[in-house]
Amino acid sequence: MSIKICRVCKIPKQLSAFNKVTVNKDGYCNRCRECGKKYTTEYHKQQKQKNKALSSVLPKKCPKCNVIKLPEHFYKNSCSNTGLTSYCKICSSTRGKKWEKANKEKNKQRGRVDNLKRNYGLTIEDYEKMLNKQNNVCWICKTNNPGKNRSYFTVDHCHATGVVRGLLCAKCNCALGLLNDDPVLFSVAKQYLEKQYDPDLV
Repeated sequence: MSIKICRVCKIPKQLSAFNKVTVNKDGYCNRCRECGKKYTTEYHKQQKQKNKALSSVLPKKCPKCNVIKLPEHFYKNSCSNTGLTSYCKICSSTRGKKWEKANKEKNKQRGRVDNLKRNYGLTIEDYEKMLNKQNNVCWICKTNNPGKNRSYFTVDHCHATGVVRGLLCAKCNCALGLLNDDPVLFSVAKQYLEKQYDPDLV
């Protein structure tokens, strides 16, 4: 017999659509794979909800400090079956600080990578190419100092279009922002700086 009817969906299917089991006479599960998957998914979902309901009222033991604590002493975690983190808040915080201290440079670099990708759509390689094109200096004032105790130049972009324009030092980037990225204001400021001294203004 190469055809079997699924006990759940009642649809005749090829035996290849059923998982093999040793307890049944024909050697195949009574549910087809599709129905079995739905059943398993729903079962785990219900168990997760049940565990979360219990965890909201029952005390829990932290495996780090071995102290039994109330649910409010644990952070929420939607990925966990209990809906709570394994470690209590104190142990989680201590563990996190310890990791940050041991991986300070790694964490800093990861934050920079995320920032470039999230805000400007750039990779570290893209940034390095831009910097090389600018001869490792600010696009405007040509300084090689990023400023404000920074290790990297600021990525300047158009706030209206999001297009990246170049890499600037902190001072030049602030100057653009203070004049609202307005070319007209910069032109007027240029005229102001270049004009002759007028005694009538004193």
